[in-house]
Amino acid sequence: MGVRSILSLFEIREILKDYSFKIDSIYGTKNGVSDTVYILFTNKGKFLFKLYESASFKEVESEISLLEIISSLPVPKVISDKNLKKIGEFREKFFAVYSFLEGESLSFANEIHLKEIGEFLGKFHSLSENISIDRENRFTVFKTKELLDKVDRIDKEPFKRVFREIKNLKIEQDGLIHGDLFLDNAKFNKERLSGVFDFSDFCRGSFLFDAGVVVASWCFKKEKFNLKLADSFISSYNRFSNKKISLLEVLDYSIFASLFYALRRYERKSENYLSLLKRADILSNVKGYLWPSLL
Repeated sequence: MGVRSILSLFEIREILKDYSFKIDSIYGTKNGVSDTVYILFTNKGKFLFKLYESASFKEVESEISLLEIISSLPVPKVISDKNLKKIGEFREKFFAVYSFLEGESLSFANEIHLKEIGEFLGKFHSLSENISIDRENRFTVFKTKELLDKVDRIDKEPFKRVFREIKNLKIEQDGLIHGDLFLDNAKFNKERLSGVFDFSDFCRGSFLFDAGVVVASWCFKKEKFNLKLADSFISSYNRFSNKKISLLEVLDYSIFASLFYALRRYERKSENYLSLLKRADILSNVKGYLWPSLL
């Protein structure tokens, strides 16, 4: 989440005039660089207003369809206006209103958090195997190479070093994946998962990539990889998923996910791409260290 299009209270009131709530105030969210998300404080509680900066109508519609199909899981619910419309348009961009998930996003996770997110992801993947929504995989080696080719020559070597490690990685089409399950896309109430959100990047892809994002994002403390956190996640995931995974195979996809998102952040001129490159190197070292004991 975050704000790319700055909107006033008056503008958002006008945009959402057909909804059955009265907006008292708004708050722009802080994290994220893809879309614009405001928290709405209304006479009927809190909601989220999401303005999709580049998504097509079909992409927004498919995201909403997915959320409705997996509504048994802790995910946001789409809110219709008085005319039962779920998607609106503003300045040639599309928007939707969602229920607000209470709780806080984490800066650091503990073993209980990893068990919770492992359970969620395992259940989501088990459901997603049978969902017929077709959305092209965004997370492939080919697309990663396209991003790499755009990197300035002076900055390219660290990216190339990581790419050489994952260039032959096999990307399965297991089912629908979240694709972007970093720490800031989930909320917790007293260590209980209250919800996972921002499914904008969902697509048909590898379950291992989803797991790889979690390991790359959730399993570090003070920039040091924490094996106990990874083990908690893997064991919980395997209890609730039809597909069983091992830490050794997930590490390859964690390196891949770190590289992919480092490249995407670089493309969007976000300086924190360097921390993801560093994590890719750390995960590579972890894989080398653990390889004999995990075979």
